[in-house]
Amino acid sequence: MWMFKTFAVAEHERALLFRDGRFERVLGPGRHRVMSILPRKRIRVEKFDVTALVFAHPRADFLVNTYEDALANVFEIVETGDAEVAVVRADGAVHEIVAPASRRIYWRGARRLDDLVDCPIGADDRDFGVPGLDDLEDVRESVLV
Repeated sequence: MWMFKTFAVAEHERALLFRDGRFERVLGPGRHRVMSILPRKRIRVEKFDVTALVFAHPRADFLVNTYEDALANVFEIVETGDAEVAVVRADGAVHEIVAPASRRIYWRGARRLDDLVDCPIGADDRDFGVPGLDDLEDVRESVLV
């Protein structure tokens, strides 16, 4: 038996489509009609507001690691080493400073992610060219607070 479900995704949203608990694909803005062959095949859609910028999901790391190819155009991933931090700018302003040995996953598209600046910890102070952060000391203070 064929069954159809229709999902609407708003302009500021993206949705993850799961079939029987397994990730299938990302749904962009618009109306989506999803077919299921059997009624027992469970279809679930999780919607996210991409203007929030950060992708917050309990299995975010698993999804990004497992479905890297399918999600490459959807997310911007920022990873820092043990001795570095990253300054993340969105729409021209400092959005967040990513602490050492961390991973943050950001949605692409809704807001403009500017160039990321890696700041090695222990390096000599220097100007990073990031408005609001004049030197490495500003970065250190922001991360260590």
